[in-house]
Amino acid sequence: MIKVTIELWPFGQEKFKKILSSFDIANDGTGNTKRGNYKARFNNKKEWIEKVVEDYPRQTYPVEKLVYKVLKAKYA
Repeated sequence: MIKVTIELWPFGQEKFKKILSSFDIANDGTGNTKRGNYKARFNNKKEWIEKVVEDYPRQTYPVEKLVYKVLKAKYA
């Protein structure tokens, strides 16, 4: 599972940091070694949104692209 956390560091100071949001991305186990299907849950909810990203070429792109695709699926 991948946990994405967005923090605010006022004036660049870690001691004042505040978590603005977080979400989880997990492989749903239905893909293969080269391509995967992913689900997501937002704001610490227990329910997973299934099939958020399908047929993702996991060895071709960096993890940031997977995060982008999850956010695009949520807000597009």
